[in-house]
Amino acid sequence: MIYGLQMGCCLLGRTMDEGIKTYREVAEKTGLEGVELDFSFSSPDPQRGIVRPRVLPSEIDADMEKKLLDFIKPFRTKGAHLPWGHHLDRDAEIQRESRQQINFGIEKCAELGLHFVTLHMDSKMEGISGEEKWNLLTEAVVEYLDCARKNRIVLTLETGSQGNIQKHAEIINRLDDPYLKATLDTGHSFRYMEGTKYKTLEGYIKEEKKILRNIHLHDYDYKTDHLAPGQGVMDFRSFIRALMEIDYKGNISMEYEPSSLEELCESINYVKSLEQG
Repeated sequence: MIYGLQMGCCLLGRTMDEGIKTYREVAEKTGLEGVELDFSFSSPDPQRGIVRPRVLPSEIDADMEKKLLDFIKPFRTKGAHLPWGHHLDRDAEIQRESRQQINFGIEKCAELGLHFVTLHMDSKMEGISGEEKWNLLTEAVVEYLDCARKNRIVLTLETGSQGNIQKHAEIINRLDDPYLKATLDTGHSFRYMEGTKYKTLEGYIKEEKKILRNIHLHDYDYKTDHLAPGQGVMDFRSFIRALMEIDYKGNISMEYEPSSLEELCESINYVKSLEQG
């Protein structure tokens, strides 16, 4: 297993330059070998006004590209979280523009030499059935997958939001393509997992081991997610054991907002220690 950080989430309050510097410090202290860049929003955070080390693909100019290439070079696995998109929209022009931006993001990540991208495939659209919605979302996935395949970068669909865990797996398994995999988000998925055929995170891991490529790791306490491992109700010992049983070789990205760098390093070392039993 290769550990890293979802950069924009874990290093809030920092500019990109500050985030890169801090990431290197944490990597040196804890032995991180992976990185997941955050290309989901601009900075400052549009919802909370907090500065974060993230950037939209369209904002990556020559100077930023050079900076990112220098930063990610030492890491074994490299990925990025893409922007949220209007995969479905009553306004055909908005939908078309949104999908173009996702494809542009995939292409930009491939230019940076990244190995995978993470994408949320949730979409609300009034006046259509659930089956019709998922058929239309599948069409969007096929479009993005075609772009990913041409650019030789893996597209991962993130689980969890709106209880889409099982539907995402069905789409990925049906398309059965080496460039389409899953990102398992622990905190988001935990609250919905009992209502799926998997019942637990461990059940998902065992049944969907073929499609699992990336993990967003954070805890949940029945009220709040994006907590440090150990601050909620999740059994990470069983979770890591399940990953070891399938010989998981993919990325694990910590995804929570630590109170301090000391806490972040302790969390990373704690999760890594679970591999020792």
